[in-house]
Amino acid sequence: MRLLIFWDSISEWFYDYDKWGWVNRLKLVLWKKDIDVANCWISAYTTKNVLNMFDSFFNAYSNREPWKEKETVILFSIWINDSCTQNWENMISKEDFKNNLEKLYILSKEKLNVKNIFFLTCINCDENKTLPTSWWEYYYKNFDIQKYNEIIKDLCKEKWLEYLDLYGILENTDLLDWLHPNSNWHQKIFKKVLEFLKLKLF
Repeated sequence: MRLLIFWDSISEWFYDYDKWGWVNRLKLVLWKKDIDVANCWISAYTTKNVLNMFDSFFNAYSNREPWKEKETVILFSIWINDSCTQNWENMISKEDFKNNLEKLYILSKEKLNVKNIFFLTCINCDENKTLPTSWWEYYYKNFDIQKYNEIIKDLCKEKWLEYLDLYGILENTDLLDWLHPNSNWHQKIFKKVLEFLKLKLF
């Protein structure tokens, strides 16, 4: 089995100096169960960006030896930047966000024949540091994040897909900067996702 995880900079490692991110922590466990994990992250990505590169990522990993004959599982969680506000508008509108989710589902299920598709919701943020962020006029608001999370949940209910709700598991002390978590939080999400995958896959 191969697990493709689509996320933004949070799924790389920022800022887990102990084990280099929750995805890497998954790799250290799942390889023992013959599950290969591919971290398809790109910093600052939105659902629009993922749609533009999805086929390329999928084909690269699907045709790669020794993964070629393995079943593919996809875990999507690429939403936090969609909800970001700049110049009083979300980076990706709620309508476009919903349409992008639908397209990703169709690509995965109907075109690429992926049987197991899972979603993670957005994490919460520390608004003391994100209204705006310290490095640009970007605003991350929990109110907006929750609205986008509802769109994710609605899609999953409509398509009979499983999702893991991560909103609210993050304490402000788990954040190292304006939004990216420290090692403590990476361990939290690792445990949540591993437990979720155990119930759904093995």
